[in-house]
Amino acid sequence: MKLSFDVLLLLLFGVLCNTGATGTLFHEVAGLVYAALIVIHLVLNRKWIYAAIRGKLHSKRSAWMAAINIALLADLIAILATGIRASHYLFHAAVKASSIILVVHAIYGIFAAVLVLTHILFHAKSITKNKMMPRVGLAVVLTVVIGYSIFGGVQGAFHHGLPKDGEQKTQHEQKNDGGDHIPKEGEIK
Repeated sequence: MKLSFDVLLLLLFGVLCNTGATGTLFHEVAGLVYAALIVIHLVLNRKWIYAAIRGKLHSKRSAWMAAINIALLADLIAILATGIRASHYLFHAAVKASSIILVVHAIYGIFAAVLVLTHILFHAKSITKNKMMPRVGLAVVLTVVIGYSIFGGVQGAFHHGLPKDGEQKTQHEQKNDGGDHIPKEGEIK
């Protein structure tokens, strides 16, 4: 059951990384669902977490796993924070997020893809040990999902690239202007 849950997390992560294919509203809702699933994942793995906190894991491998897990958790928190700040639907703020927030959000997603890959590779032996997923199957799933995730993150970072002076609003900003646009000096409304 834990492995099935982890595979669900991996697949949802891949889907989350390509907003262009799913749309922003789905991305925001699925992002919150993913955050809840991460909390469940942490609860399911609490024995290992407690052992790591108490210093009962003494191997170098365990130390690396703990470091990667901490980095991944910090990265996922940063993704959640920047995602909430950049939200267009669920956490609609009066002040629009700048393009830099969207780029940073996408870059954190790319880092998360690399950390997720590393996290899974550290657990590969136990994943393939139970014969539920052979090594070849794990390699294929990881290659496809992580490749898709990184591609989606890079695509998102370029799509939301930093605006240049005088550049027009993005399509989303144009659609959601709602007539509240305050003209800049010298601009005709």
